Amino acid sequence: MTPLEKAGALAGLALPVLAAAWWAGAGYVEFNDRLAALEDGAADAQAFRLRYEREQTKDALVNDRVEKLAQHVDWLRHHHHDRHGGGPHTD
Repeated sequence: MTPLEKAGALAGLALPVLAAAWWAGAGYVEFNDRLAALEDGAADAQAFRLRYEREQTKDALVNDRVEKLAQHVDWLRHHHHDRHGGGPHTD
């Protein structure tokens, strides 16, 4: 076998191996990029869910307080205008 034939055979073997390695590496990088994007999306979704739950808890506390204040305001509508003889009434 001449040196030119050896070089051709080596190139014939090396090029498919290099192409397969490049293809596998590109797939690995693409997979990692997509996985990282999915993980970022999941982290964003979890942060949104936690923020939403906190806001719902705050809203529930505020709503409870408003309901209690509404009861007090309703109670205050019935009052006496004077100490002696004034009956309770609704304004």
